[in-house]
Amino acid sequence: MRRQRFLTLLGGGGLGLTLASCWDQAKPLRGATNLDQIWDVIVIGAGVAGLTAARMLQDQAQQVLVLEGRERIGGRVWTDRSLGGLPLDLGASWIHGTEGNPLTAITQAAGILTHPTDYDNITVFDLDGRPLPDQVTTELDQTLQGILATVDQQDLPINQSLQQAINRVLGGQTLNSTQQRRLNYVINTTIEHEVASDIGDLSARYWDESEILPGGDVLFPQGYGQIIQVLAAQPTPLGIESQQIVQAIDYTNPQVVQITTDRQVFQAKAVILTVPLGVLKKGQIRFNPPLPQPKQTAIQRLGMGVLNKAYFRFPQAFWAESDLLGYISAEKGHWCEWLNLYPVLKQPILLGFNAGTYGQYIESLGDAEIIQAGLETLKTIFGPKIPAPTGTLITRWGQDPFSWGAYSHLPPGVSPADYQTLAQPIGQCLFFAGEATQSQYPATVHGALLSGQREAQRILQL
Repeated sequence: MRRQRFLTLLGGGGLGLTLASCWDQAKPLRGATNLDQIWDVIVIGAGVAGLTAARMLQDQAQQVLVLEGRERIGGRVWTDRSLGGLPLDLGASWIHGTEGNPLTAITQAAGILTHPTDYDNITVFDLDGRPLPDQVTTELDQTLQGILATVDQQDLPINQSLQQAINRVLGGQTLNSTQQRRLNYVINTTIEHEVASDIGDLSARYWDESEILPGGDVLFPQGYGQIIQVLAAQPTPLGIESQQIVQAIDYTNPQVVQITTDRQVFQAKAVILTVPLGVLKKGQIRFNPPLPQPKQTAIQRLGMGVLNKAYFRFPQAFWAESDLLGYISAEKGHWCEWLNLYPVLKQPILLGFNAGTYGQYIESLGDAEIIQAGLETLKTIFGPKIPAPTGTLITRWGQDPFSWGAYSHLPPGVSPADYQTLAQPIGQCLFFAGEATQSQYPATVHGALLSGQREAQRILQL
């Protein structure tokens, strides 16, 4: 999450969009499908990639249907309002890099409010709860900057992990417990929370190969779901069938592709598949004929990480006014990063992040255990008499059967070419979109959006 800050240390208007009644217009259609109809395009998945592709195609007079397995649309963009009606994003939170970002054009055209995050406005607390001096926090960032700069200068074997490369740079140095904890902290919050994976599971050569847009990062005070509303509803509502779980895609006849869901069969001249990488890795969709071997290999090789959130709403704010709170935990990655949402929502809410191995581990715990673990960290920082939360909300993205993870990454031995292989269409009938098909901006919402545009344009050029 703090990668934009770390990189700082390193050195379509006029759309006429409005949010009025968008959600009502974009409600999924029920019973709107004619079984004998052959659609121009069927888009599988109503996340950002799928909705973007469908929007472009429908605006060009294509007959388009979107099939979505969930009860809701948005995919990994999910604004939940179950906690007192507050718009809390359980999936994506930020626009990463506002300049030159297609999401920025949507927010400006639709009048969607955003709120910048200042990653330098952070208070970091040591193991015992005492705040670290700003100078020490800066030195931690600079230490990691130096380590990664040295890693970048090495001739790295393609199968080497970032953990192995960092160990090599450290050259067998013996760190005392304080030094090790602090190094673990800055690695976890700067890298592992950014890529939703442990550094031992990341390619040393390619982990940061994706491009970063300038302009800083912004949050949505009224939720990221506003973007979904605009894509689904304007200028005219998309045709969306929810609770249609795709089980099989038969493209034996490239002129008419058959899509079998748990409820019925659909037919289309072309299909755009936008399901998350985790769903493809699980093999939940049968393909006839089977996908080409290079594509199957890319699906197996690419990694799908886990980043989970836990929202804590309190009776009043008792924490520092910083945008971010950091905690140097005894165990690597345990409740190390918190986002202060009071400046954004004007409500006393803290959001804790857990990624990689620990993010996966907490999914095996009950809700009460997860909340208690987060509260223990807050009590260490702010004292045992902090008030009990009035509401909590947690995620388990690694167990979500419609995603099986948060977003993609490149493990050791894997390169951006695997993203490109996954993106390759099969003939002129089966197309692939989603953040894991976008080698320039993977693991981002704007990457997903651009992939949807890419495939829609590909079809329109046939």
